[in-house]
Amino acid sequence: MANAGTGPLGRSGEQGRMVSLLAQTSSDTGASGAAVAAGIAAYFAFIGIFIVAITTFYVFLAYMVAKKAGYNPLIALIILFRARTSSC
Repeated sequence: MANAGTGPLGRSGEQGRMVSLLAQTSSDTGASGAAVAAGIAAYFAFIGIFIVAITTFYVFLAYMVAKKAGYNPLIALIILFRARTSSC
């Protein structure tokens, strides 16, 4: 038993370094999780802004069509509501 004082990795110093390495790599999950959450929030904010822009464009388009056809331009809001609730 020439290596009676050594650890399971062959040298006594490597075991201590391995434990500290594991401790250092596992403590960074908080910052990583925050970065993922920020990315998801930015994605949904972009999608929300995109949906609002498309809806606004659709109402403007329906307003212009109703105005050109001689109807009350506020009927565009009814057209928007009808388009959202139609089953076909």
